[in-house]
Amino acid sequence: DEALTRMEDLTRKLRMTQLARDIDIFDQTTLPEEEDVPDRRATMRHIKSLVRRELHGDAKVQVFGSSRVGTDLPTSDVDIAVNHDIIWKRWLDQGGDRNAPQDVVNEVIKPDMIHAARKVAAAIRRDPKFGNTVAITRCRVPLVRTSCEINELRTGIDIVFGQKNGIAAAKWTQHMIESVHPELRPLTKSVKALLKQKGLGDVSRGGLGSHAVTCALVCYLNHVKRQMKDGKEGKRGEKDGKRGEKEEKEDGELDAE
Repeated sequence: DEALTRMEDLTRKLRMTQLARDIDIFDQTTLPEEEDVPDRRATMRHIKSLVRRELHGDAKVQVFGSSRVGTDLPTSDVDIAVNHDIIWKRWLDQGGDRNAPQDVVNEVIKPDMIHAARKVAAAIRRDPKFGNTVAITRCRVPLVRTSCEINELRTGIDIVFGQKNGIAAAKWTQHMIESVHPELRPLTKSVKALLKQKGLGDVSRGGLGSHAVTCALVCYLNHVKRQMKDGKEGKRGEKDGKRGEKEEKEDGELDAE
């Protein structure tokens, strides 16, 4: 029975090692090619120029979500947030706090979000670079949904207005990947690919979004690493206890002599 248990433990470890290799290979093969990066950057610059021309020359146009932190898949959409005081004007004019919860701010600035979405959508429709474009305004966060060809692949693009929480979430995820859990990026990409394969990755249909996957994995990694740390400290304490017992026994023998 003991030999069988050891064999099962060894088999489990080998399988986990192979799974880790497969996840790493998947991560590497889904990274963007170096020659693809300039095309994507050029597209983002084009969108930034278009948005600033329609809304305000100082508008902040920032990529957020998985495409910013490197957890995107080749078929992932690109998420863009447009921010400027012109969108937040109603909130600021009534003395609103810039650090107020996003949902509270959205209730006040929604008309301006809708106006900005419709204006940018109209400009994008006039640009032959982009495909079918629609301003989706009957939702909690109005947005422009469009697409364009990036690196010979039709890529979806979602543009939201007046939203700062996505940028903050991207910064948090980047910190987690770079400073806390370096294994987070390949794990997130693998789970997202699995959810997509099973039809469970579409948030609009009740699926699990990219940020939700990231948060769940961070909780899991925190738990696992805490258990590993506690296990090592427990073994160290056990060794120290045995060493202490041995020393006490030796001291007792010396006293007896």
